[in-house]
Amino acid sequence: MLPWCTSVWQPVYYRVWQTKSTYSEPLLLLDGREQADIEEPIHARASQKDVFVEFQIVADDAMRWSELQHYVLENGKLHRTGPVALTPQEFVSFWLRHPWNEVSEWTAQTGRDSMKTWQQRYKGTNSEFTSPTRHCTLHPDIWQVATDPGSDPRLAVHYFLIRARLPFRFTMVAVSDHPWPDCTENDAAIDNAPDLFGN
Repeated sequence: MLPWCTSVWQPVYYRVWQTKSTYSEPLLLLDGREQADIEEPIHARASQKDVFVEFQIVADDAMRWSELQHYVLENGKLHRTGPVALTPQEFVSFWLRHPWNEVSEWTAQTGRDSMKTWQQRYKGTNSEFTSPTRHCTLHPDIWQVATDPGSDPRLAVHYFLIRARLPFRFTMVAVSDHPWPDCTENDAAIDNAPDLFGN
C-alpha cells in the first residue's frame, strides 16, 4: 500500500512509432516518461502529422496542473511545439517547472538573458497563483499572473507578464517583484481551460 496521495502519483509512459512498408520494423519516434496523477484522465491523440498527450502532474505545492505535450512530425522526427498550456496560469507553471532549455522557445527575445538567470535561481511556488489573472489595459494581448505565497511569510509575491494569442500561444514577456501599473483588469474567464478532448 502506498501512503496518502502517492498512491495516484505514478509514472506514465508514452511511446510513438512510425511504420512504413519500406521499414523492416517500426521506427521509435518518441519515448517519454513522466510522473502523473493517474486518478485523472490521461489523453493521447496521434495522426500522420502530429501527436498530442495530456495528463495531470503534481507540482511542488501538491497542486494539479495539466501537462500538454504536442509534437509535430518534421523530416522524419517529432519536434515539440505549442500549445504547452491552455491558460496564462498553466503557462507560468510550465515555465517555472521546466528547465530553461525547454522553456526558452516560449520566452520573449527582449530581456531573455535576465529572465534565464531569474528562472534558474527561482525558489518560490510554481503552482499557486492569485486569481483572477489580470489583463493589462495598455496592451490588448498581455496579461499578468501573480504567485500566491499563502500564509508562508518566507515567500515573496512574483509577477509575470504573459503574451496570449489565439490559439493558446503564450510567451513569457517579463518577470518582476512588483506588479505592472496597467495590469488592473480582472479576467476570470481566461483562467478557465477548455477541454481539448471533449470529455
